[in-house]
Amino acid sequence: MAERHAVPPRFWTQESPDEIFRKISQTVQGLLKGLSNNWRKVELVEDETVTEIGVEYAMSGMVALFSPQDATTAAEIAAGTIWATVEEGKVVIHHGAASGTRTLGVCLLG
Repeated sequence: MAERHAVPPRFWTQESPDEIFRKISQTVQGLLKGLSNNWRKVELVEDETVTEIGVEYAMSGMVALFSPQDATTAAEIAAGTIWATVEEGKVVIHHGAASGTRTLGVCLLG
């Protein structure tokens, strides 16, 4: 599995260790409050069977979790007709070619 940060992020290189630890602490506190910024709200493309969303940090091996935002989408998930693959830089959502707007929350983990 590829490392996300082989070198320290550019904006940390000129900071004191105390400042780096403060930023890490803020990040962990944010994660504990549910502020991970790893979700997207997606409208599935009407009359298409594939919807791609660009996600800069997406990598192979990550998992996409779905949260339906309407009854139609919930029914499709329950029927097993919505699934996703995560690739470098994008999430590819496979779904039925139903008409009408279908909205889905997507959370990436990994």
